[in-house]
Amino acid sequence: MPMQARSPSGVAAFVEQVSQGYFPYEIMRVDDAAKFRGDIETRRVGRTSISHAYANSSFTGRVAPSQGDHEAIVLHWVVAGDLEFVQDRRHSIAKRGDMILLKSDKPLMSCQRGAARALALSIPARLLRGRYQDIDDWCLLPRPTHEGVGAVLRSALKSYWDQSLVLGRDQEAPVCSWLFDLLAATFVPQTAPAATDSMARHFRRVEEIVAGMLDDPDLSIDSVAMMMGVSRSYMFAIMSSAGTTFGRYLLEQRLLRSATLLEKQGGARVGEVASNVGFRSLAHFSRSFAHRFGSPPRAFSYLQRKANVS
Repeated sequence: MPMQARSPSGVAAFVEQVSQGYFPYEIMRVDDAAKFRGDIETRRVGRTSISHAYANSSFTGRVAPSQGDHEAIVLHWVVAGDLEFVQDRRHSIAKRGDMILLKSDKPLMSCQRGAARALALSIPARLLRGRYQDIDDWCLLPRPTHEGVGAVLRSALKSYWDQSLVLGRDQEAPVCSWLFDLLAATFVPQTAPAATDSMARHFRRVEEIVAGMLDDPDLSIDSVAMMMGVSRSYMFAIMSSAGTTFGRYLLEQRLLRSATLLEKQGGARVGEVASNVGFRSLAHFSRSFAHRFGSPPRAFSYLQRKANVS
């Protein structure tokens, strides 16, 4: 994830950039101040701000606490390097690829080990606390982003950065809403209902749409996302929360429906059944059916006819 071409700055300018982009910040120790170079680009998007930061060497810093309207919670994605945080006797290390939530209501110590790069979304704390009452418990708990919902959140955060210069005010609220849902699905304990209720409701809607449109060969994750009024990235999160992908789920539903048709209509032509469940290719249907049920559809149909006769 390359930075845009900008001129890196020294310690003082870097501290000022951090303070403007995240929290009031102070660098307490740096390995070699003369050689230190860092840069932060911050973009404001409505009530949030998103920042892309880089620094080339180790340093230790301190965040001064903020309250009221200035209090923020920052979603921090460590793109490269290792970052260490200490707050209220809690200690965390976020390694490359991890995401971590940071809050500004109490003093926060941070330590960067070697060169590092990060992408961070700063959100007014009241927005998240009004939505998730236990969000403070999620802070300083690193989460990996190499798979599952964490990977979707990482992709969504990068897309938010890429689109931040062109997002209109009318787009900010819906975009932030699905970002917050992804954040909750990534950080909340899996047993907590707050992480799953929204995803479960959306998955039930996916089930309804797929069941009613199985005969449409053009049915796709993009078309379902459009019908639901959500983003493609959020669709990935919905399906991940159900332990599958949209492609696997759609194929399974088509095969189950085809087996039901062949069972109820033992004399049905296999080509008609394939078309009725949205397959364009009879060969693809036959291979997929045989892999799922252990016999090709014609043999399955024959066995069903024999069973019905007997």
